[in-house]
Amino acid sequence: MQTWKLWCSTLALLFVTLAGPATAATVRWDYDRETDFSRWQYLAWATPVGAEATMEERRIARAVEAGFAARGYVLAADTTRADFVLVARAGAWQDVHVEAQPYGPLRGRSARLEREARGALWVQVYDRRTGRLAWHGVVADALASDPAQADKRTARAVAKLLAHFPARGGAR
Repeated sequence: MQTWKLWCSTLALLFVTLAGPATAATVRWDYDRETDFSRWQYLAWATPVGAEATMEERRIARAVEAGFAARGYVLAADTTRADFVLVARAGAWQDVHVEAQPYGPLRGRSARLEREARGALWVQVYDRRTGRLAWHGVVADALASDPAQADKRTARAVAKLLAHFPARGGAR
């Protein structure tokens, strides 16, 4: 039994070390330096967000469209009129944080688990004329536990992500 407790406490300590503390939004992006973003004005979805889309898909689409609109881009009615085409994907998972709590040599140890729902949004931008990937980015952050806050949290995450997208005229 003591061996089992020692093994469990060692494992818990390892998880604490690997998990680390909760983090704020993480943003990563890259772009094709040969693409002239200053010529772009119109965007379109590679696959339009239709009536069959989930609430989350519609929420993400609204936030992405608003984010690009705030940067001066206009949503085209179809892909043939667009300068660039968007693809967005999202995923969710649970981060588990383990905190070991030692009580002393005779009383053993305990561990406290905290779960945090996290999600990531990937946006890819393709040059419609060439079909090449021109920009891509991902933002990962904690998910809103309150549905009323989900729109705001999604909009903030998209704004953080698109802050790294070249604005019209090539300005950042």
